[in-house]
Formats: sequence, C-alpha cells, structure tokens
Amino acid sequence: MPTIARKKQDERTRAIFEALKGAFPEIAGRQPADVVYLINPVSIRVRVIDDRFAGKETAARERLVNQSLKNVPSDAVADITMLLMLTRQEAADPLNLPNAEFDDPSRPML
Repeated sequence: MPTIARKKQDERTRAIFEALKGAFPEIAGRQPADVVYLINPVSIRVRVIDDRFAGKETAARERLVNQSLKNVPSDAVADITMLLMLTRQEAADPLNLPNAEFDDPSRPML
C-alpha cells in the first residue's frame, strides 16, 4: 500500500491546515498531507516546519502553534496525537525518527 494512501484528509485536517497556513507562511506552498493528515479516524498527525522555532523549547513552540489553532474546532485539536514542531535544519536531519515516521507512517500494530 503506498504511503500517501494512508495520509487521509477530512474536514478536521482541512481546518487545521487552513489555520496553520495563516500563521506559518511557509506552509502555504506545501501539500496538505505534508502538514497534517489522518492516520486513523481519531488520530491526526501535524508537522509544522518553521525557523521561528530555532532556539525555542517545546513549550514555547507549542504556544506558537496553539495560538494558531484557537479557532479550530476543539474536537479536531483533541484528536492531534502527533505534533512535530521543527526548524528546517531539524526536519532535514535523517536521524530525526519522528519526522521520518511522519513522512512514512508505519503500519498500525492492530
């Protein structure tokens, strides 16, 4: 099964994508599945790549992302199970396993 077939979109992922696109201009040129996708009906994965994260701890990065998601329906935000907040340098690191998992999701164990 091709990886992209598992990177599904729905109204929740579209709402998240649109909110992030407004706050993080680099996202505007990306495909939605490169930023957010549904891994299963109740699990959404999100990856934001932005150099404004440089030098910031996870909590500070989360504040930036959460601020952009404040108008997204709470059920969509609650279904985010993976949130990657990376600089371009971090995203380019081949040893960044969460980033690799985002690009090529492993098969569910169940």
